[in-house]
Amino acid sequence: MTEPVHLDPNRAIRAVVAVAAWPIPAKIAVFFAVWGTTTALFAVVPAVDGRHLSLIEAAYSALGAFAIGPATLPPPPSGPWSWALWAMLIASPLLTVGVVADAVSLLIKPETIAKRLTGHIVLCGHGEHGRSILDAARKQALGGAGGPRHVVVIERDATPTREVDGTWFLQGDGRDPHVLKLAGAERAEVVIFATGDPLVNLAGAQAARKLMRRPRARLVALVDAVDLSRDFTQALGLADGDTHLIDQFKVAAARAVSAAREQAMPHGSEALHVALLGFGRFGRAVLAELFPERTPEAPPAGTPEGSKALQPVHRVTIVDEKLRWLNPQQQRLQNDGQITVCSGVDAAEWCQSHADLNSVHVVIIGLSNAVVALQCAALLRQRSSPATLVLRGGPVSATGGGAAERLCHVMVAAACADEVIRTLSSSNLSPST
Repeated sequence: MTEPVHLDPNRAIRAVVAVAAWPIPAKIAVFFAVWGTTTALFAVVPAVDGRHLSLIEAAYSALGAFAIGPATLPPPPSGPWSWALWAMLIASPLLTVGVVADAVSLLIKPETIAKRLTGHIVLCGHGEHGRSILDAARKQALGGAGGPRHVVVIERDATPTREVDGTWFLQGDGRDPHVLKLAGAERAEVVIFATGDPLVNLAGAQAARKLMRRPRARLVALVDAVDLSRDFTQALGLADGDTHLIDQFKVAAARAVSAAREQAMPHGSEALHVALLGFGRFGRAVLAELFPERTPEAPPAGTPEGSKALQPVHRVTIVDEKLRWLNPQQQRLQNDGQITVCSGVDAAEWCQSHADLNSVHVVIIGLSNAVVALQCAALLRQRSSPATLVLRGGPVSATGGGAAERLCHVMVAAACADEVIRTLSSSNLSPST
């Protein structure tokens, strides 16, 4: 008497999971192996009516088992061969489901989609700057005649997913030519490098320029010192009219100075006294905007086109605890009495103890530490300073004091995003192109 065969469900599940992890070529080989085995078992095991199927009938029934519909069903399992046939009939559709799932996932993988895109936007970096640029591009509806442009985002920590608005994420390094090819950089209309490292942006722009084949395709990279970067553009192959290097801190500084001039004394003629808290990259860019090197015919920085020149800057007080040196131009301004340096003084201490705040028209808080920056703003408000505050960072209600009309917020990332969109718009990249 034949003993009944017992199947372990847990073991069967583990087997299915293991097969699902196989590569597609292995699954194809397993498909033909299962088909051949099932065909042989159909030929061996008698049908319900007791007859043996021919080889053609057995192959056809085995093929139908992959679609959960064999042409002929065997009798209920009663022996080893019958049990083996039923096991094959159960495994066949599971294998079909695995292959179909692989095919669907292959079709929706970001790199597969990117290979079919053309005229899209490739954005390298999805940090603060990258997200701001992506949001600005959506608001400006940069797109083609059929709708908004597709965007492929390259980010080291990205999880490949697809968003409703047509944004695809690729995990990888934007400097890697292979990753750029997966993103379709050679067919992109715009490639933007907006990582937090300007050297990474320059290196990625160099790699992308070698790949880009679309006529008049635009390449944008965020840097820190555009004048310095231009010394390298020729060697990097970026010295062309379709490559745009944007100095992120210069752009933000121009916005900060313009807001300070307009809000401090919009109708007066008195020269401004500006206190600059922090002399890092943003602070140096602000000072360059306050004392630009320009021809006598050029209007001051921040002057709107067609309007009268705004107030000149008379004096700047720089507060930076770690400031040790100034460049030659800054030293000349210091010798002329236009710059006063408070080195070795903590910014919060200066806000709390500076004797004559009434002479300061504008305080530009350019500290990278957001907590200290908010502390300085709160201290100035506690002392009832009449100065306009320009705070690097987003709006925070903690500054309080009921003087919100004299408080401006300058987001470096938002300023860069607006400049990128302005640059692309001036380069004839419009929603209708």
